[in-house]
Formats: sequence, C-alpha cells, structure tokens
Amino acid sequence: MAKQTRDEGKFVELDGAEMGKVVVRFPPEASGYLHIGHAKAALLNQFYQQSFRGQLILRFDDTNPAKENAHFEEVIEEDIRRLQVEWDRMSRTSDHFDALLDFCEQLLSTGKAYVDDTEAEQMRKEREERVESRNRGNAVEQNMALWGQMLEGSERGQQCCVRVKIDMGHNNGALRDPTIYRCKSESHVRHGDKYKVYPTYDFACPIVDSLEGVTHALRTTEYMDRDEQYYFICDALGLRKPRIWAFARLNMTHTVMSKRKLTWLVEQGIVSGWDDPRMPTVRGIIRRGLTVEGLKQFILAQGGSRSVVTMEWDKVWAFNKKVIDPVASRYTALDDTSATLVPVKIRQFVEEEYRRVPLHPKKPDGDSKEVWFGPDLLVERTDADCFKVGDTVTFVNWGNMKVAEVRRDEGENGGRMASVEVDLDLDNKDYKKTMKVTWLANHSENFAINTVRYEHLISKSIIGKEEEWKELVSRDSVHVGTLLAEAALKNVKCGDILQIQRKSFFICDENTSTSMTLIEIPDGKEIKKDTGANPSVIKKTPKAGPIDLTIDESDFPTFRANLPSFFSRCSVNESSESLMNADFPTFRANLPSSFFRCSVNESSESLMNADSPTFRGPTSFFQTSVDESPNSPVCKHFRHTVSVEKSPKLAYKPKLIRPNPASPSVVQLGLRRSQRTRLPRLLSHMGQKAQYRHDKDGILVGVSEVVVNDRLLKKHRVVDIVTASRKEHESKHRKQIAKRKRRCQRAMHHISEVDEEEDE
Repeated sequence: MAKQTRDEGKFVELDGAEMGKVVVRFPPEASGYLHIGHAKAALLNQFYQQSFRGQLILRFDDTNPAKENAHFEEVIEEDIRRLQVEWDRMSRTSDHFDALLDFCEQLLSTGKAYVDDTEAEQMRKEREERVESRNRGNAVEQNMALWGQMLEGSERGQQCCVRVKIDMGHNNGALRDPTIYRCKSESHVRHGDKYKVYPTYDFACPIVDSLEGVTHALRTTEYMDRDEQYYFICDALGLRKPRIWAFARLNMTHTVMSKRKLTWLVEQGIVSGWDDPRMPTVRGIIRRGLTVEGLKQFILAQGGSRSVVTMEWDKVWAFNKKVIDPVASRYTALDDTSATLVPVKIRQFVEEEYRRVPLHPKKPDGDSKEVWFGPDLLVERTDADCFKVGDTVTFVNWGNMKVAEVRRDEGENGGRMASVEVDLDLDNKDYKKTMKVTWLANHSENFAINTVRYEHLISKSIIGKEEEWKELVSRDSVHVGTLLAEAALKNVKCGDILQIQRKSFFICDENTSTSMTLIEIPDGKEIKKDTGANPSVIKKTPKAGPIDLTIDESDFPTFRANLPSFFSRCSVNESSESLMNADFPTFRANLPSSFFRCSVNESSESLMNADSPTFRGPTSFFQTSVDESPNSPVCKHFRHTVSVEKSPKLAYKPKLIRPNPASPSVVQLGLRRSQRTRLPRLLSHMGQKAQYRHDKDGILVGVSEVVVNDRLLKKHRVVDIVTASRKEHESKHRKQIAKRKRRCQRAMHHISEVDEEEDE
C-alpha cells in the first residue's frame, strides 16, 4: 500500500488483495445529491484503488424506479468529478436485470425461494416473532405460477413478493427470509415499463458485485448485519464471493444527512438550494471553501476505524486550513461600517504610485499584485485607537512608521480618534515588537465588497432520538457584512480562495461588474462571535505578552475597555459595580497591590499609589504574583478559570495546589517518556537557575517560581503541571500518579502562568 503520511490514520489491509488486481465499486442511488458521508465512501474506494493500482467502478443502483431519475445521475457524476474521483468503468444495476431475473427463477425452481402474498404489516410481525409464513412450504409449481403473475404486473401479482429461504429462527433479523423481489408500477428511468418486478438492493448487490469482478466491497458498518445474507446469496447461486470490508459511517455534529430531511430544508426555503454553504452536500461544502485535498486528509486521518462517532466540523476545517494557508493569496480590506475608518497622513513626501507586492508573503518570487501607495492612508478605528505618540507601528507591505500626532474629536473622555499623522521610519527593520496594521491608500479605486459568514444550520450538536429535529433548525445562521477592499481584489475569479489579512480566509462566490461576494471559510477554531456585529472585522484575541502601556486619564477608557473578559466580573468594594465601569481613581484604589507586576522605573512602587501618567500594565493579560494576596477575588478568578476560558474543551479544570511553606516544594511535570531528556532545556526556557533533579516520573525538586505559557507547554509536550508539598507528594500511591498521567494525556492543560515560591 501507499506510504502513510503523518496525518493519516491506520488503515486495515484488504484481505486477499493483490497488486493490480483489486476491483472496488462506489454504488450510489440516483435519488439525491451526494453529501459528505457519500464523499467518504467514494474517496476511500479511490484510496484503495490507487494503493493497489486496481480499478474503480461507478455503479448506479437503480433498483427502485419510484426514487431514481436521470437528473440525479447527472448530478452525482458532477459531484464525483468535483471530488476528483476518476472511475475506470460506469455501470448500472439495471444492466443486469435479465440476469437477476434468471437467478431469481433459479432459486424458485430449486425450492430455495418462495412467493409470499402476506400483507406487509403481518410479514413484519411474523419476522419479529420468528414465525414462518404460511406460504413457506408452497410447492415449486405454485411459486412459479405466482411468479408469472408478478412478471405480468397483474393485480394478483402486485400483492406478492419473492422471499429467499434462510432461517426464520435466526438471531440476525436480516436472515429471516428476506425479500429479494417485489412489484413496482412506476416506469424505470432507462427501461420504461419493460419490467414489472424489481430486485431489492440486498439481492442485486452481491450478484452484480460478483458478475462485474468486484474483489472487495467496501460498506459502512450499518450493513454488517447483512454480510451473512450477502454471502448466503452468493453461495446459493454458486457465485464467486467478493470480500466485504466495513468502515465507519461518517456522522457530523449540527448536521442532518437524511435525504428526506435535506429535501425538506430545500422545499421549505430554509436554505437557498442543494448547494447552500450550510448544507452537508458535496456542492455545499465545496462552495463554502472546503478543498478536496482538505477533505481527503480529514477522511484519511480517520483511517480504517469501524467506531461510529460524530465528528466535529472544526476538525474538517482545521485540515482544510493546512491546505489553503500555504497557497491562498493575501489581500487587504477594511471594515466599511459607519465611521470605522480613520485617516492617516504621512508627513514626508510620498510619491503616489502603484507598486508590485507579492500575493503571498512567503513566496516573494511568486505572483504579485499592484498596490497603490500614497501619503493619505486609511486604517480601522480599532487599530487607530491603540496609536500613541512615539509608538512605532508596522504598516503591512510597507514598513515601520512612527506616530507623530494623534487628534481626537471634542467630547467626553477626549472624544473619538479623528486623525493620525505619522513619520516614515522605513530604515528601522525591527518588526518583532511592533504593532501590525493593515491599511489602504485613500484612493478612488477602492471598492466595497460583501462578505457572508455562515453558522450551523442545526443549533444542537447531536439531535436526541426523541427530539423533533425541525425545532432545532436555526433560522438566523447567515450574517452579511461589508468591507472596503483594494483594487487588486477585482482580479479574483469565482471559486478562488484568498485571505483578507488579519481577518479570515474567504472563497469568491460572486464577482461581477457591479458586485463581489466572499464567503468566509471556517479555520477550525471555535470563536464566539457577536452575531450583531460585522463578522468580517472580528479579530482574535492577541497573544498574551508583557507589553507595557503608559496610561493617563484621557486614555483610560480605551485601556479599561480592552481588559480581559474575566476581569470584568470582579467586584469593586465588595459591591456589584464592575471594574469595567469604574472611574480611574476607583479602578486604581481597588486593585490588589500584588496582582500587577509593577514596571515603574524598575522599582517596587505599588500601583496602588501610582499616579495616572505612571500607571502601567500589560495590554493583553496581567502577570500575577499571588504571594501577598493569594485569596483575593481577582487572583482566585484568574488562576482557576483563565485556562478554561482559553480552552473551553478541557475535560476538567487544572488544579494548582499551594506548597506547604514548611517543606520544600515539588513541581511535577507530566512529560511523555521521549521528552524526559528535555527537562534541562525546558527549565532554561523558564529562566530557572536553581538546582534540581528528576526521576523516571519527571519529578523536579528545588525549583522555584516556575512560569510557563501555552507556547512553551506545546513545544515541550508538557501534558500536566502539578505543584504540591514534598510530604503531600510522597504520601500518594504510585497508582494514583499513574492514573493522573493517563488522565492528563487525554486533556492538554493550557496553564497561562504559575508562580510558586520555594521556602528555603
């Protein structure tokens, strides 16, 4: 088989498979559009066909004339081509109708099948109670006579069906004399009224598989109860038996896949059609921006698993992002809602001109676009509000500029940002610690575009068996926004995938002379968004870091508004007043003095006594030093909930245990065995110089002030950090430690910061 990549799951070898001789088939029923579950089946068949250099048959199962029509055959062919699946042969079950009739008569003439006129409800009841039909013992002549009536489609014949004799007492209900032929009065899409009787799928499938040379029949696990029936029919007719290989059916959260339910959504006008980006159809997911390669990687990552689970859409989109990120062209567009753009004036002379800029920052020699440069720029207000005089700001695709002047409108708290003046600082190539902003030249070629963000069509992740699914349909799952885009975006074609820098990935859904519409592509990260806001301008929380910001009273409202959300829940003076609403003196006076690490002239001056010009603190999160006030409401809230907020899928909250001051502290890092040799390097990254030792369980002794962050944990594959006193640690049983390790392997702990001081 083909060599597996890192992201591929483990595949089960096909029993009896020989290189160059494997034949697989994909047999859809031409009664609807293909969805992501069908796509998995098609791509798995293609995977094994390519792995063994065999053949793939596309076979339409047209055994039920009441459902099939020619339109759906065309649709399915188009969808399979969209999936980039190439078949070697195309066939239809109806190509073998005459042969199937002969095989049915063979079973009747040898007494292995009989014609039954029992009513459907009575037949179902007898099957459940394992009671034989009164017609099971009919003579061959009587069965053949009734079979003749069925072939003619007479009134008497339409009351009958053919059942194969297997075992009415079998525990497997699929073996209790299943039906193999029944009458259908509808016209067939290809044969018209030529046939009055039609085989069931369970009867036709093994026969046609055998006749067409299929070596391996890939089916979902829901058919496993019918495997014995499949082999029984082959044995009864003396046919070669293909090998059955079962794989798990693909179920997705917030999704219905039933053709009946999807048809209802279309007919009720809840979706715009079968290609609506919220639909799980092949057309829908591709229109939303899912690439075939991303879908393949997602399916191959599941491997040959037979465990039926419900997959998250985030996993699909995460694989997709890996595919599109290295190749998607980058463009610039700004939020175009009312009063959101701020003019920026460059004080030096800048020649107005078009310059060539690479479409991808990591491909400087690749395709490029024309960008208009000039002295008058536009930036988003959310960026401009962060500008301070003297700051160095990096303008993407241009370079560094220094903020020279900031003007505000008259009003409360200094008013809104009105305009900014900057000086070019292009010789400064240090971009590591600067704020990055996207911009547009204030030029007439800029144009407005529409953006669309879709949410889940079904509001609940998994629909319960007793729940009415129609009540869970979301009627407000489409959000439209507008952006002001650069002129180069006009060259994008429908179907092109691109990235609006600092916003999201998009796929072009429409580009005409009068309008352009981009559909936002999910990136696999579940971010709570305010549906009332423009979805295209929602930004992710910046990475935490010790970025100091000098605060004065005029800037305080902006500073306060950007506090982390968990901080707003802290009370002031034991009242319900939120710090988010407090004025500057109250805000300063009610903070625990030890909560912030003071950065005022490198002294230990307390922030409680700092005046407003010298009040300083990080903009994204506050580093904590809890030794003085470990029980303050702010500290307790930070230490026990920030990890859960950043990682909502954690199975449980991390427990941080204060060490016993009377004994040395022990820091246990749950490392994978292969990472134990990295302990010295890990500590050096933490800035530790204390002596330490470690044993096979990864126990560090004598380490003080252990400070870690998400990036460090991920880099060193640390799965757990627990701090406890030495006595507490040594009193625990080894089995408890092993249990903790296993639990930690199931859920990565993202601990933002841990400060522990050792009692020397």
